[in-house]
Amino acid sequence: MRKKIFLKAKRGENRRQELARRGEKWEQKEVMMCSAMVFLLALLSGAGMGLAPGWLIAAAVLCMLQAPGLYFHYKKERLEQKRFREANAYMAQMVQSFSGNGKILTALKETRETFLGGMMHRTLTQGICHIEQSCDMELAEAEALGFVEQEYDCERVRMLHDFLVKAESRGGSCESEFALLENIRRLWEKNALRYQNTVRLARNLVAFEYLLLMAVCMFMLRQFPQELAILELPFVQGLNAFLVVCFFLVYTRMDKKCAKSMLKDTRRMDELSAKAKLTYIRKFCGKKALLLQLPYALVVLALLLLWCGAAGNLRMLPAGTLVFLSVLFAGHIRYFYTMYMVRWEIKGVFPGWLFDVLLLTQRENVAVALAKSIERAPAVLKEDLKELKYELERSPMSADAFLGFLSEYRMPEMEGIMRKLYALNCGKGACGEVMNQMIHMNMTMLADADAQRLKWKGELFSLYYMLPTIPVMVCMAGYGAALMAVIFRNILTVI
Repeated sequence: MRKKIFLKAKRGENRRQELARRGEKWEQKEVMMCSAMVFLLALLSGAGMGLAPGWLIAAAVLCMLQAPGLYFHYKKERLEQKRFREANAYMAQMVQSFSGNGKILTALKETRETFLGGMMHRTLTQGICHIEQSCDMELAEAEALGFVEQEYDCERVRMLHDFLVKAESRGGSCESEFALLENIRRLWEKNALRYQNTVRLARNLVAFEYLLLMAVCMFMLRQFPQELAILELPFVQGLNAFLVVCFFLVYTRMDKKCAKSMLKDTRRMDELSAKAKLTYIRKFCGKKALLLQLPYALVVLALLLLWCGAAGNLRMLPAGTLVFLSVLFAGHIRYFYTMYMVRWEIKGVFPGWLFDVLLLTQRENVAVALAKSIERAPAVLKEDLKELKYELERSPMSADAFLGFLSEYRMPEMEGIMRKLYALNCGKGACGEVMNQMIHMNMTMLADADAQRLKWKGELFSLYYMLPTIPVMVCMAGYGAALMAVIFRNILTVI
């Protein structure tokens, strides 16, 4: 018991520290007001469900325990929205300022002027002071940009910073690249805001659905005649209290989803996981997989036939056949699932890697740019990039080396990109025209990857619409059991 109390106190302290670190205050008065509102709402909900005073107070107190979490989610959601707006404004202003002067320090100073206060203003001030007090300007600028990345850790911010450092070192005009970065930022902002609206809509719809189901439960309970009334039974009172408490638990869970960071990057495969999956795909053999699974499938088939023979009917034969085939082709199922996961990962990371290669080709030839990109390449691409590097060292003008890159995953969009890189490597066609085509293709892929990822996450929220049905189904089953008990009791009384 003491341990649980300690963990809850520690969680509350961590919440206060997280808000304080981001410039938000944990106001105890506001928490108390939030607790009072939750308590009153729980009382109203419990009264609507016909709870007796004892059950009503107990349910309201349990619901009130969710108030600090709801308050924290409310504060954190506002904070994350603010961080998202600041990061977007920062990227847009940095692109505009840097394109005008070509200096990171000057761009940082101009960008700082657009923020009157807050975390971004303090972070930029810290970075500017660090640059001005340092002897090594190039290193200090990279470290100053790192301060921003630390507070606003986001793939788009890191991509911008990487480009700014390389653009300043090589000089020259970067208008097309700046236009690309701005378009990528706008598309990312649009998709992120759309996803956030989807999450909020899901939270509100789930809450409305839950309240509607509670009203249906209460309406049904009040329709029973007096001799079959079960509402006053302690068991049913407990079920209704459970239903009220679960409403606030479900809402808190959905509210937590709304408070998640909008800048957080997608979780990617680490090197061990990527290497294991790629090795499995390359070593997979369909015939061997069938032979390995054949003994298990035969055991399933024998059990199925024995069952059908003992039962004297063939009703289980279709389902049993499906199980038999699933066991027999389990290796193939695993292979196609692993291939799907790898393809999904490649589609997500390929545009970012390609953007890095395009930046490197501003000063290096294609082969050198590909070799230098390996160090920072996503884990799922490193093995194929090493093979590509080896092939280009043996034959620098080999078309097979480019066309064979990622060919086993059968992704036509990647093949088109590699054909352009091959043309750029061989000097076929106008270099500027090929680069512009690749930039356009990469921007489209990057936007599609972002849109597809956020769309997939948004569609997953459709599963949450089923969440309110779980406690309601439990209560419905309990109502049925209580009704049967009352009927049997009445029958025994008559007898």
